[in-house]
Amino acid sequence: MEAFAIAFATEYLTVDGNSADRTRRITPYASPQLVSNLGVAPSHSRVQRVASATAAGAAATAAGYTVTVAARLLAPPPGSGRWVWLAVPVVSRGGALAIADLPSVVPGPGRLDLPPPDTSGGDFGLGDQARPVLQRFFSLYLGGGDPAELSYLTAPGTRLEQPELFAQSVSLTDVTANRVPGEVDANAHLLATDQAGFVWPLAYDVRLKDQAGRLEVAGVFPASSSTAPGR
Repeated sequence: MEAFAIAFATEYLTVDGNSADRTRRITPYASPQLVSNLGVAPSHSRVQRVASATAAGAAATAAGYTVTVAARLLAPPPGSGRWVWLAVPVVSRGGALAIADLPSVVPGPGRLDLPPPDTSGGDFGLGDQARPVLQRFFSLYLGGGDPAELSYLTAPGTRLEQPELFAQSVSLTDVTANRVPGEVDANAHLLATDQAGFVWPLAYDVRLKDQAGRLEVAGVFPASSSTAPGR
């Protein structure tokens, strides 16, 4: 359902100046009568393509679903890209799908007003203790480091899936940590410099095991949506 709506939205929003080709591309998704109403009037021979598209939600209707597709559009001149949210009505019957009517341009989701992440709390001494461990860990974790070196920093029995090489250098900017029974929950903010020289701000939640004063990584997670430190 969602894939069908994304495919249609991609073809619908793509304009290349060739109306016959555009009709051919849209025909698999709708009836001939509807396809005849999906034409786009030319505008000074401008072209437009879809750089990416993804489903942003779906709502059930009496006949099927309305799937909202978020699409990134690119058109000349360079740098004029924009986002469009397109509501696509899809009918489902007997395992077959079709576009039921003309799509609608709808507002994108509103931004939720949240306070900034709290990086001031936690146990300061524990954060200082965790910082060198996390600095070394993320330098290896994001930098395609030797798995044997990475395992030295992890607790026994911990299995971590290391991402592909992303950063050539990593610098921690903030570490907050709190002690829980037998463990330490930490939140790390860092700057990762990739191979092209771009510097990316990233955040992670980390669970550490306290082995008689030695902190070892026992889990790495995307930063939670909570504004409080810890996982």
